[in-house]
Amino acid sequence: MFGNSITLNVGTIADPVAKILPRINQDGYSSEYQLKDSDRTYQLQIRHSTEKSKVNGQTLDRHNVLVREYVLPTELAPQGSLREAYVVLRMPNSENQEGVASLLNGLFNLVNDVPTQTSIINWES
Repeated sequence: MFGNSITLNVGTIADPVAKILPRINQDGYSSEYQLKDSDRTYQLQIRHSTEKSKVNGQTLDRHNVLVREYVLPTELAPQGSLREAYVVLRMPNSENQEGVASLLNGLFNLVNDVPTQTSIINWES
């Protein structure tokens, strides 16, 4: 279980910018964290559920992690700016954790690469 706060690095490994988000809500299988800075708000949600539909006769577990940054309005951006990043993991509830962990590591290693991030943001596929 996660604690009463969670640290989000919005910088880089070489130049970390740690944001400590306190937990503001916990309901059953979900938690929500939020930090209001002077010019922006950070939110992080972790949710777990079981899908009602079955795939190949197996019930699927669903794990969602969402990070949201809302930049408050300014003269240049009077409506503010919203950015979101999330990952969804779907797997049979009987799945081996090591196999799922290697898949997640592969995904995170791919999107942690700066040239890959640039390509994705520039609509390359």
